[in-house]
Amino acid sequence: MSLRIATTQDSTGVTLWVSGRLVGPWIAELVRAFELTAETPGVPVVDISDMSFAASEGVAVLRGFIRRGALVRGCPAYLIEQLHGEVLP
Repeated sequence: MSLRIATTQDSTGVTLWVSGRLVGPWIAELVRAFELTAETPGVPVVDISDMSFAASEGVAVLRGFIRRGALVRGCPAYLIEQLHGEVLP
């Protein structure tokens, strides 16, 4: 299964809805989609509730998003420990 990224925008900012497997070339696609939101006012949100797997490189990218001020929500149980509690509920 590949990765699917859907984007929605409202008055609070942009949300990236991520589903599938965050592996290989799909990691770069998520970074590209996130970078496109950089100029949008508000706090970017990355919803990963439908993400079924993340390679270690993908986890590192998610951590980077959090350090840059993004909210990562909908974190599957298997990722909570890998993100070291950096995810907001």
